[in-house]
This record gives sequence, C-alpha cells and structure tokens, in this order.
Amino acid sequence: MIGQDKIWAFIQARFNSSRLKGKVLKCLNGRELLKWVIDRTKKISPNLNYAVITGNRKENELIFKYCIREEIKCFIGSEDNVLNRFLEAANYYHAKTIIRLTADNPLFDFDLTRKLLLLHLEEKADYSSSKSEIGSGLPDGIGSEIFDIKTLENLNSMNLSDSLKEHVNDYILENPAEFNFSKILLQTDKYKKYSFTIDTIKDWKRIEKLIVNSNYKDISKSDFWKTTINI
Repeated sequence: MIGQDKIWAFIQARFNSSRLKGKVLKCLNGRELLKWVIDRTKKISPNLNYAVITGNRKENELIFKYCIREEIKCFIGSEDNVLNRFLEAANYYHAKTIIRLTADNPLFDFDLTRKLLLLHLEEKADYSSSKSEIGSGLPDGIGSEIFDIKTLENLNSMNLSDSLKEHVNDYILENPAEFNFSKILLQTDKYKKYSFTIDTIKDWKRIEKLIVNSNYKDISKSDFWKTTINI
C-alpha cells in the first residue's frame, strides 16, 4: 500500500466566485467556509496531509494570507488551468494519491471519503468518486473524488480544451472506459434531489439555517447531512 506521506487532500479554493464572491472566507455560523472544509478534511484519516490550492489572481492573496495566519499549507497555481494547478501541487508535495475537495462543500461526508480512499488504494484505481455526478445517489456537495498522480499526468499531456483543464474530472466522466474507475454507489436514490453545495446566497442562507437550527457544532458527525433532510 502507498505510504501515508504520499496521500494528500487538496482543497480547491478561489476568492472571486462569480455567484458569491468571497464566500470561502465568509463566516458560516462562526467558522469560515474554508475552515469548515479544512476541519472536516482532518477527520478523513489520522495525520492526513492536506493543503489549500488556489489560483494566482491577486484577490486570492486573501486566501493565502488566511492560510499563513492559520498555519495551513497553501499552494498557488494557475487560476484557470485547474488541472495543471493540481498536478503542480502534487509534484511540489510529492503526492501520489490526491483527494480533491472544494471549498464550497462544507458538509462533505468524510467517512465516505475515507471508504473511497481505501477502495481507491485496494483497487489501484486511476480515479475514484462518490460524487453525485457519477450517479452515486448522494446529494450534491457530499461526495468526493480521488486521482492517481499518473492520471493527472496523463490528462495534462493531452490536448484538452480550456474547459476540460478548468474542470479537472470532466474528461474522465466523458470517457470512463479509458480509466480504472472505482465508485461508491448508494443503494437508494432518495437523497439525490438534495444539495449541500454553496454556490449562491440562497444556498448560503439555506445551509446556514440547517446548521443553526440543528445546533451543529460537533463536526465529528460525518453524516450530519442525513439528519437535516429527515428521510
């Protein structure tokens, strides 16, 4: 099995979100949105390596300064070529297995991420996912995905469109037969209509209401999202 030091979680973050600018550093019930994701990332596995990876536009300096202040590793790469940003970060930290998380999913299920990581390593997968976009049955914002370093290198060597470079997993999802693809799929689709991703102010208010009304402070509860939809 690959060494723990070669496994990294990269939290993709940018300040200038088109629909809700500055959301990553906006406080959600007393904790920055980015901090929600960082704190839950730490629950995936003991001593898991993690870093925030952001783009090289000036406004992202606020994210970098926040990470410095909080003593969080932060890597700065291309703003638009997110694929290259991930690959450069992986090379910089000598990562071989990369868990991709995003700063707009504060309630991702870290227990499921842990299970996905074990599956990914056991099956020696190129790419693994439990995200809603693969038909996992999970709500938006709850699943996660994992890349092998060779998969990122392979993608980076292709003549991909700018859109495919920005959306790191799209080529894989469009061409799954080219990859050793591992998945976590629920046995029910009753959750898939829900969303816990924060893209807009409407999303923010809805998620904040869920957290406040549930008095959710103990982040060790990985499947908090289930309790909020009362199914």
